[in-house]
Amino acid sequence: IDDDGIEDGKMYGFKVMFDCGNEIIPEDEVARIRAWVEKGGVFIAYPFTGRSTQLKANAWPMAGLTGARIKENAVRPGYVPKVVFPEDGRYFPSFAGKTIHGAKRRQHEGDFALDVVADDVKPILMWEDGRIAATVRRVGKGLAVHLGSMFWRGSEDVNGMWHPTDEVERVFLKDLLTAARFLELREEFIAFVQS
Repeated sequence: IDDDGIEDGKMYGFKVMFDCGNEIIPEDEVARIRAWVEKGGVFIAYPFTGRSTQLKANAWPMAGLTGARIKENAVRPGYVPKVVFPEDGRYFPSFAGKTIHGAKRRQHEGDFALDVVADDVKPILMWEDGRIAATVRRVGKGLAVHLGSMFWRGSEDVNGMWHPTDEVERVFLKDLLTAARFLELREEFIAFVQS
């Protein structure tokens, strides 16, 4: 869905909107997305989604929805972090108790940490050093998920199209979407966000 589609309300025909990393999003567009989330939509943001408006760099209008933004100076040169998945597999059952080397998997970015800017935001994934890797926030009847890094990506550009190179990306997305919206974990996920 492009800017015009959001303005026209086309997202109301979908249950989940997964942003592809639009760094510049006008505040009125964030408000439209928020209204959709409040009615039950699930919005999943990449690290720098909504970082700036058309008039102001680093304004982070999307933080008003997700409740999180990338921490300044979160990347540490030479440090190779790992994302640690909870042992219980509550939200990412395929990765229960596992770790993923962020620097070995990510594409075109650093291993960023999130800064929580709202009281009702819950961390759902952590870096091994205690920094936040992903968050979720209940907004009305819906959810806003912020992925603070692309640690799960294992893709390559093939003739201008990104293609997964292994199963980690597919399985991570399946677990995320299952927990956030589609199958039996949805109510448990929402209960976690409300607790």
